[in-house]
Amino acid sequence: MGDVANRLRLPLPRTSKLLGELEGLGLIERTRDCADRRRVTVRTSRAGKRTAAKLRGAHRGRLAGLLEVLGPRDTEQLLTIFERAADRLKTSNRGSAKGEFS
Repeated sequence: MGDVANRLRLPLPRTSKLLGELEGLGLIERTRDCADRRRVTVRTSRAGKRTAAKLRGAHRGRLAGLLEVLGPRDTEQLLTIFERAADRLKTSNRGSAKGEFS
């Protein structure tokens, strides 16, 4: 759970509460490690993946509308800034690519 809290930059109690809420909604699944009962693995559930896909689609639609308003020149500048920010995040947040944390 500590890895998730660190990744989210949230205190452990808040992270635990948040994960409990997400689990209650059926968006994640938590399982204890058989070898080390202190260790918990968190995975996105099928319902969570479907919900995330819907949200991504909605965000893409909003972003497309924004880019349309900005025009080509401003859009190019914005994409350059996003690329730089993404590169920075990649180097500073080495996390699981599978959508799971322990």
